[in-house]
Amino acid sequence: MTPAALARRYAGADLAAVAAHGLAVLAIKIRDAAAAEACLNRSGVSYTSTASGLLVPPQEACGVLLALRAA
Repeated sequence: MTPAALARRYAGADLAAVAAHGLAVLAIKIRDAAAAEACLNRSGVSYTSTASGLLVPPQEACGVLLALRAA
């Protein structure tokens, strides 16, 4: 995926820390978005809530954008 395509697909996500080469996004299906959001809040992890799910920025997820999507 090109950087431009990544930015379009994950509009609103902080992509500044995504590595130029290698894995950029790890998408995981989740059963309960509210529980995942509560867990992120309790843990002090920053994220963005979008129509497609929760996005954890690369600086919070070992250099990849973590996309948590409802199953």
